[in-house]
Amino acid sequence: YLQWVQNSATVGSSVYLGPHTMVLGNAQISGNVRLENTAMVRDAIVSGQVVIRDNAYVQGGQLSDQVLIAGQSFSENNTMWDQAKLVMRARASNYRLRGNIEVGGDVIVYNSSGDCDNGVYYRMTNYYDDKLLE
Repeated sequence: YLQWVQNSATVGSSVYLGPHTMVLGNAQISGNVRLENTAMVRDAIVSGQVVIRDNAYVQGGQLSDQVLIAGQSFSENNTMWDQAKLVMRARASNYRLRGNIEVGGDVIVYNSSGDCDNGVYYRMTNYYDDKLLE
């Protein structure tokens, strides 16, 4: 299987890089981080026991502790820690997500100063005409 680590990125020896994963730009990945199933990280600082998997993409930001980014989700310039989860095709930009927060189900979260530490937030897609439903 293929992995790609750009020579400007740093990946620690304890990091797991699964099949078809990419680490790009100035990413710094350390600790027991796992990248699995076509995950991609660009220009982010990732540490602790973070798991990024299932075609998820992380652009910038800082992830630590037991954060999970999965299921085609997109994390852009977020600071995430504790057990925060971004799953099920969710997209979050410029947020601070911590505690046991879970964001998923086609949710798009954007705010220049967002901050959230609890709850579960989903928004589901109407599969037959691709419209978002509350």
